[in-house]
Amino acid sequence: MANIDTSLPPETTGAAADLAAQHSDDHPLKLYGGWFCPFVQRSWITLCEKKIPHQYVEINPYKKEAAFVAMNPRGLVPTLVVDVDAKGKEQRPLFESNIICEYLEDAYPDEASFGPHLLPSDPYERARCRLWIDHISTRIIPAFYKLLQHTPDKQYSLDQARKELKDQIKPFVEQMDPEGSFFLGASFSLVDICLAPWAKRLFLIDHYKAGGHGIPQPGSGEDENLWGRWAKWSKATTERESVITLYTQCLWDCTLYPDHGTIFGHPVKPSGLFNLLHPFQHAATDTESTMSSQNGSRFTPQNQTTNQRLSTNTVGLVALSDYRKRRAQVLEQQEREAREAAFSGTSTPDRSVTATPDNAGSDTGNGPRPVKKKKKKQGRKLLSFDDDEENDQDGPAPTSTPKSKTITTDEDTGESKGKAKFKANAAVGIVPKSVTKSALRKEAAERDTLRREFLALQEAVKATEIAIPFVFYDGTNIPGGTVRVKKGDYTWVFLDKSRKVGAELGVGEKANARREWARVGVDDLMLVRGTVIIPHHYDFHFFAMNKALGPGGQQLFDYSVDPPQKREPINPTSQSDSDIVSVASKAAAARALPDISTLEGADDDPTLTKVVDRRWFEKNKHIYPASVWQEFDPEKDYSAEVQKDAGGNTFFFSR
Repeated sequence: MANIDTSLPPETTGAAADLAAQHSDDHPLKLYGGWFCPFVQRSWITLCEKKIPHQYVEINPYKKEAAFVAMNPRGLVPTLVVDVDAKGKEQRPLFESNIICEYLEDAYPDEASFGPHLLPSDPYERARCRLWIDHISTRIIPAFYKLLQHTPDKQYSLDQARKELKDQIKPFVEQMDPEGSFFLGASFSLVDICLAPWAKRLFLIDHYKAGGHGIPQPGSGEDENLWGRWAKWSKATTERESVITLYTQCLWDCTLYPDHGTIFGHPVKPSGLFNLLHPFQHAATDTESTMSSQNGSRFTPQNQTTNQRLSTNTVGLVALSDYRKRRAQVLEQQEREAREAAFSGTSTPDRSVTATPDNAGSDTGNGPRPVKKKKKKQGRKLLSFDDDEENDQDGPAPTSTPKSKTITTDEDTGESKGKAKFKANAAVGIVPKSVTKSALRKEAAERDTLRREFLALQEAVKATEIAIPFVFYDGTNIPGGTVRVKKGDYTWVFLDKSRKVGAELGVGEKANARREWARVGVDDLMLVRGTVIIPHHYDFHFFAMNKALGPGGQQLFDYSVDPPQKREPINPTSQSDSDIVSVASKAAAARALPDISTLEGADDDPTLTKVVDRRWFEKNKHIYPASVWQEFDPEKDYSAEVQKDAGGNTFFFSR
């Protein structure tokens, strides 16, 4: 049977046919639409109110022509084609009815040549109109179709859908001008145009839904002022000349659509009329499906097609999303039935086979299956020698059952049959072990244990003390001393301790050198290891772990990454935070530390580690050796680097 949507008449009827004939001549401004679409009527009403010359092109959006799809790949109606250049050689489409209406309002502002403005000139009032246009599109219209599309299988009731429509219309009416006929009062606006097609269609709910749309009529006693204002607006809007001129005979005359009548020569249910009047796609049946529902008779074949099941289960108007969901459920059910039939190996019962039981034990597979008894689970033996005693007793030994087979007994013949299960592929070299929840938890616990052990090991390494001999450098090497730090300490910690050593020794030629070293900040000091400047945010453990190499292929800090052999437990005297640590206790703690000469790194060359004043470096960085110093870059390979001066000349060193 042909699809109703693809068999729509190619033109309008009634008053709308006269309006379409007046705008049938070729014009640069073209409106493509379908006579049954309320969104098209929005744009058409706007064109009529603005008195804008145009050409109306009637198309069937369910049977799109190639030229229309090439112009608008989305295939939506309404589509307005406009000129984008003065010569009219280039045209571009616009769609979405609200956008088209606002474009016409902005593109044709001259009231002397065209119709009056449909939006106020005040910016706030224009924004307020757009706000309630959005309320119509996102609240009232969805509630209208929710009521119109209601079927008994919906999760909401008819009264709930009716109440939702009233609740969405009520705040819209409260914002209307209290005196005039339209939303803004005496002037007809885009707000009225956006709701007019659906106000004209309210009679459909009264015709097809028990109880109607439920909007109170004047004199009903329910909020007379509010619903009286709605009735006044509805009458003025639906009787507007631009709305009446869109009258299509076959669209509005419900007597042409009885519950099981015909439309354009095709049988149709009320859902067929709904499909014509709502803008969404619906569950269209294919030519092989039938429109009549099938009764659950045992003479009806059970292997129905997908379309037959959909036509049986689908009642009334169905949105595209609901149709897709139902179709997916039907396909999933068919696949499940096909898998069950293939697994059981049975077909539809035949009367010639099922009439008399086959006592000869035929293997046709169509006879009734014997009832299987549940195998009693044997208790677990708790004694290790229990099996040996049973084997020593007289009598046949029990036969063990392989894990790969399950023994079943045929009640008629008394013979045991082995039902083979799937086995592991013997050709596979390495059979992976089965992953269970307990195994996964065990592996996660092992990983966490290893992670904790690794972190504890790293903390022990970082807590190991090292000794760093150094010199102060200002063009010459000034002996500094040796600083005790930990491998996990940052470079700035070493610089801070070296600064204190400089203050104690009074390094410098000036008389107040001791005071200057006490005042200098860590940010003003630099650590130069060989010819590499070490930034403050690096710790010594980083260089030891990564075995960072400097120029010449030597490690910058050649320290061990192994934890100490004996970790001395920290056992401080139990004191509260408020206790005062005396000088004597500090001296005792210092004496308890191991000798600095026994620490790792104490025998390094002091001139390898230089503590440099940054201010001196900025003044002399163009003079050798400061000119060859470079800041450490972890991505750079210093081992293969050839040292050059600032001019790019290679240094030659004697061996």
